[in-house]
Formats: sequence, C-alpha cells, structure tokens
Amino acid sequence: MSKATAEADPVRLGHLLELHREDLIGRWCHKVANLSPALARLPHASLVDAMGLFVDMVIADLRGIQMPDGSAVARHHGEHRKGVSAGLQTLIHEYVCWLDVVKDLLDELGETADVDAWRRIARSALLAASEAAHAYAVRQHRESRARDAERFAFLAHDLRNPLASVRNAWALMAQRGELPSGRLTEVIDRSLDRVVARLDTSLHAMRTRVESDHDVYTLERIDITQLAAQICSELELEANSRGIALELNATESIPAELHAPLATAAIANVLHNAIKHAPEGSTVTIEVSKDGGHAQVEISDEGPGLAPDLAERIYRAFQSGRGESSGFGLGLAIVQHAMDAHRGSVHVTNREATGCCFLLLFPVTREAPEV
Repeated sequence: MSKATAEADPVRLGHLLELHREDLIGRWCHKVANLSPALARLPHASLVDAMGLFVDMVIADLRGIQMPDGSAVARHHGEHRKGVSAGLQTLIHEYVCWLDVVKDLLDELGETADVDAWRRIARSALLAASEAAHAYAVRQHRESRARDAERFAFLAHDLRNPLASVRNAWALMAQRGELPSGRLTEVIDRSLDRVVARLDTSLHAMRTRVESDHDVYTLERIDITQLAAQICSELELEANSRGIALELNATESIPAELHAPLATAAIANVLHNAIKHAPEGSTVTIEVSKDGGHAQVEISDEGPGLAPDLAERIYRAFQSGRGESSGFGLGLAIVQHAMDAHRGSVHVTNREATGCCFLLLFPVTREAPEV
C-alpha cells in the first residue's frame, strides 16, 4: 500500500487507533509475552491487565476528549506486574512495545503521524511508564519492609522467651532475699524490665508495619530532662568501669511528646558511643536545654573526634568508626531512625580541641508520625 501524502494529526490518529483497537492490543500482547517468562505464563486476561483502559485514554487524549486521570490505571498495571514477578525493566519495555505496535500498524496502513500526534502518544506512554514504575517500586518496598519486619519479629520473639525466664528468675531471687541490695541490683532490675519492654514494643511495631504498611508510634508526655538523668544513671557504671566521669547539666524540666523507647534508644546510643570512645580519666558531658520548639540533648566527649571520611556514613547500618572490630555498627543507625521517627534531627561536629559533639533535637510538641 502506498504512503499517504498527508500526515495524520492527533484527531485522525485517534480515530485510526480506535478503529484498530483490538488489533493493537493483540499485537501488543504478542510482543510483551516474549519479554519475560513471567509474562509468557500469564493467562490472556491477566497479560492484557489494564492495557485496554490505557489505549482508550490515549485515544481520548488524541481526540481531545476529557477523561479521568489515567494515573490510577498505570499504577494498577505497575502493581500487577510486581505481583506476577515481572521485572521492572520488563514493565518499562511494555510501553516501548506499545509505541512499536502503533508505528508498525501505521506503516502497514500507509499512514504517518505528524509531530504533534507523536508527541502526544509518546507523552502518554512516558507518563504511564513513570506512574507504573513508581507503583511497582512502592509495592516492592512495601513487600521488602514486611519481610524484614517478619524476620525481626521472629528474632525478637525468640529472644523474648529466654529473657522473660531470666527476669522471672531474677524476681524470684529478689522475693527470697537472695539478691544483694544496692545500686547495682537496681540497675540490673531496671535493665531487664526495659529490655523485655523494648522487645514487646518492637513486636507490636513490627505487627503494625506488616498490617498497615507503616510504623505508628504512640506518644506520651515525658520530661526529657528526667529521661536523660535516668539514662545517665544506668550508664554511669559502664562509664566508671572505664574511668570516665559523666556530667549532666540540666537546669529545667522540659516536657515533650515522645515515644519513650525510641527517645531512650537515641540518647542512650549516643551516650554509649561517647563513653566507648572517650579516653580514661576524661569527662563526657550531657546538656539538656530548650531552644524554641525543640528540646536539645547535647552529648560531648573528649575522645579522638570523628574521622573526616565517616561524616557521610556514620548513620548507616553496620558502619563502625576508626577501624573498630567490636560491635555491629548499628548504634548511630538506630539514633538516626529514632530522630526521623520523631521528626527531629541529629547533628555531629568535631570540637576545636578534641572530642566529638552530638546534638539531638526533639520537637517539643507534634503529632504521632507514620514512617
């Protein structure tokens, strides 16, 4: 068939696509079925998925007909392809196949499309591919989070049982008067209670993450000055065993809306990190203050400071500083997560002389976050 002398404008192209709609979808199915084994195994209806609606929206756009936003159609397509284990690259290629079949059909009909028509049809394909890819990635991330939550929940549950046994045995020894009185016994008692409570909180958070696809943190009114004092008391034995003094400077009560386990973890991990790196005979200073709408917890040590190459990665999981072989490098990653959950921030600087200074900023009042 000879080529047309005039190029098809958007309206004419829309009419042509509408006339050959079923043929176009059939050609497209044949092409995409060869893209991956995952698509080749699909029944015809599942392979087509939302393609029919997509074609209708392209036709409507070419003909200047108002249609509902097609984003939901593309998002459904992206989620469907993730659900059937088709790759993200394959998903993008499906929209390339759409442009190919339109071009093949026009060639066979002896038609050509003008620049505006091709611009519109290419724009539709690019926007749909973008929406579909985003939906694919969101579902992939959601499924990954759910798997991680389940693994953590299994681990936490396995740890909870022996810890509960230890706590029960400890309580029984206390009832029988078999434990020495004193501060050391009090610290161990509080620590056992806190560990079990943290595991219970974590299990609840993991269940929420699996069921609702996000973490929901319950807030309570807490005096952050008292919280810092309690953490200092619990870590003072560790500091003293290393010949390090803890100095708490806090002059006022600062109530804040906090998630107690996360706020405790943030402060305790920074303080533990400072104690770990401070030299024997030095002092670690904790200052609690209020600046505008934020409660500030500043923890400073007199250690070697932060290596320059660590600035960009200290908050990543499994990153340890200064060639350490002990620990798992999770402490500051936990701090970052806790501050993000509070919609606060953490900042670190090297002091002019020696040592490192971490500044934790907690909003004093806010709504419960979802992350």
